[in-house]
Amino acid sequence: MHINRGDLYRLLTRRFKFADKEDAIDAVQSAVAATWEVAILREPPRNPQAYSTVVAYRVMGRMIEQRRRFRRPRMDLRMGVVDPEFLEGPLLTMDESETAYDAHAVLEALPANHADVLRRHYLEGKPLEELARTDGVTPECMRKRHERAIKCARKLFVTSDE
Repeated sequence: MHINRGDLYRLLTRRFKFADKEDAIDAVQSAVAATWEVAILREPPRNPQAYSTVVAYRVMGRMIEQRRRFRRPRMDLRMGVVDPEFLEGPLLTMDESETAYDAHAVLEALPANHADVLRRHYLEGKPLEELARTDGVTPECMRKRHERAIKCARKLFVTSDE
């Protein structure tokens, strides 16, 4: 399985022009590691280069979003749009105390079957395929249960403004 890291780095630096070069290198390494992990633990991807490209884009997008949220909230680095007024301004952090929720409080508010799926998947770190095997259902069924549990959890926190 061959992954061309140079092409991957070039794609990332072109798409995310305002991103740090070290982040691009980290995203490439994460993508290669994820591709190898999938190839070893599961079935190898049909096109490893395409798979690693998608993973690298997602990793890079998450890095940039995290930087934007905690450093300069008015910048959108993914689209290449920068508000010049805030480019040289001080670093800012977002106060998320109003939007932070305790995971256990969310799970207590959910029905038992939804809370069980979310608890085992997110808090215990078990993949959905493993949960499906332990429950004796198909992986598709477990993914659908997970989807329903997430929808139910989201409904609990939707306000009338949204």
